[in-house]
Amino acid sequence: TWNKEWTRITGYRDDELAGMSGPDFFRGEDKTRMIAAMHAVFADGSADVEAEFVTKDGRAIPYYFTGQRRELQGKQYLLGLGVDITKRREADEALRASEEKYRTLAENIGIGVAMISPDMEILTLNRQMLEWFPGVDVSARPVCHRAFNDPPDEEPCSYCPTIKTLRDGQTHESTTETPSPDGNRHFRVVATPVRDADGEVIAAIEMVEDVTARTLAEKERAELENQFRQSQKMESVGRLAGGVAHDFNNLLTVILNCARLIKEGLGADDPLLDDVEEIDAAGRRAADLTRQLLTFSRKQIIEPRVINLND
Repeated sequence: TWNKEWTRITGYRDDELAGMSGPDFFRGEDKTRMIAAMHAVFADGSADVEAEFVTKDGRAIPYYFTGQRRELQGKQYLLGLGVDITKRREADEALRASEEKYRTLAENIGIGVAMISPDMEILTLNRQMLEWFPGVDVSARPVCHRAFNDPPDEEPCSYCPTIKTLRDGQTHESTTETPSPDGNRHFRVVATPVRDADGEVIAAIEMVEDVTARTLAEKERAELENQFRQSQKMESVGRLAGGVAHDFNNLLTVILNCARLIKEGLGADDPLLDDVEEIDAAGRRAADLTRQLLTFSRKQIIEPRVINLND
């Protein structure tokens, strides 16, 4: 016996179905699986199987069958229930295609992708992450702050955006400084939440970009800018020193000339002669200092030498 739905789906008339057995609706491996399932029903009491049955017009329809053993008037019968799983198969295929696209994208995106559990365990890593951290065994579900740092950190990183995402369900990002045998490496990490059907955060996806070169370039640029500012300060000091030295040199010229005139008017035994000579010597030393300041302000190398003014 069968119901009207079976007649509609198979396309056979009642008189045609009366002369058919269960395996007649299947082909190849599906027929073999169905026969095995029918034997299992009578042996064990029940069995389940997925197979494609063939309709009268030759269409193959995927079905989920469950069979149960029944007794009626001392005889055993197989009660078979079937569900058309065409839509489920299509959904599964669409899901597989979507997952394949995701895997292809994640593996070839050029940045690191990692999934982190609420316990900070590494669940998945894409190819780029494995290239950066070849020693990480994902199957062991290692803790990220131990696996990604060399030497390992026993506590989570203070700047970790993933901890914040797992806590509040929001997107966070940060630039990390990760120790490695060849020096610190800098990564820009963007963490986004993964939620279940109830909206609870069950994991975090990390999008990781290696910005080591960029960070070092920014540091070098900052150092160059600092050096440039220092050179500007030095240039300002040089200009100031040059201006002061020039004016001061004019005053020293007057002082030295006056000292020379006074000395010429004094006798060799005059008690003031020693004081005037001391004034003259101090003035000359001051003149040497002003020349050095002028040289510094003009960024020239001083090369003092004796010359004959007449020549």
